Amino acid sequence: NERNRGRPHRPDVFIKSTPFGEKCKALVSEVEYEDDSAPMHLELSCENPEGEIFKVDDVPDGWIKSKMTSNDLISGETEIVVPAGTIVDRAKGKLVLGVTNGLPKLNNKRDHGKRRKLAVVEGKRTVLVVRVIASSKETTKSMEELADSVFGSASGFADADDPVNLRSQYMACSYGKLEFNPASDRKRSRTYKGEGSDISNGAVTVNVDTAVFEGNDSVMRNDISNE
Repeated sequence: NERNRGRPHRPDVFIKSTPFGEKCKALVSEVEYEDDSAPMHLELSCENPEGEIFKVDDVPDGWIKSKMTSNDLISGETEIVVPAGTIVDRAKGKLVLGVTNGLPKLNNKRDHGKRRKLAVVEGKRTVLVVRVIASSKETTKSMEELADSVFGSASGFADADDPVNLRSQYMACSYGKLEFNPASDRKRSRTYKGEGSDISNGAVTVNVDTAVFEGNDSVMRNDISNE
């Protein structure tokens, strides 16, 4: 099966839901759709030790904001305490917690205190821009246009000239202390059916055999990462 190359063998992964008993790192994402088909919102996801990411089902946007404000939820650090009876549906890319009210318990490895502390992020960071061609749709902008919107002329593409881009704005707001640079050029070790592109000027195009529809963000994200 082309879609599952390189993944651990999991019987019945796409046939039925299975029990989930792994450690789970909390990830918070801000989701915005290009076609404005849904309002911008926050989602809580769980990353297991294998790097698979699943959306935690039915967690209200307000609950996520509240926990982040109180410093009880720190994306990439906080552990979601997975209760007995939790089910993972890999076909839909979601985690259904085995609790009555559907809201997870959170655990931080160290005490962050009651006062919210803003993380200080400085230095140079590497960014990879990913253009996706799915089975039913594809990103409307080209790989070059996307890289231009993120890096501007720093992308290295010939016609890149976006004066207001992600890199320039973070540089300005951080007074030059936070710099986003394009990922290094390299050949991809494998591509879906030989399609897609190598990484060039901080950008790449990937092809996935996954349809685009509302609610399958986690499935799409895992398939993109697998490429």
